[in-house]
Amino acid sequence: MNTPIFGVFARTAGDPFLYLQVLYRWNRQSSTSVIETNKTSVELSLPFDEDYIIEIKPFSDGGDGSSSEQIRIPKISNFYARGSGASTSNACTLSAISTLMISLTARSSL
Repeated sequence: MNTPIFGVFARTAGDPFLYLQVLYRWNRQSSTSVIETNKTSVELSLPFDEDYIIEIKPFSDGGDGSSSEQIRIPKISNFYARGSGASTSNACTLSAISTLMISLTARSSL
């Protein structure tokens, strides 16, 4: 099964952040996975046929920043109907990255 790589990009207002926590889980799961990074972006490799919940939390010298709202990324249900070639995969990935860049902005409350 092909998996898209979703890009998560963050901007902060106020103190520059030291690192970000990106929390994500499949909609049907109760456990959450966490990625920590000191960069302004992170890539997540996730399957096409699941809904995801993503949240971003920045940390700086001043303490914890405000978490983003939970963002639901719906499954790409027609992926298999269109085929699984490279061009389809790239189009779905580009669409998902565009959605995330518009939707995800973590702002520090410090």
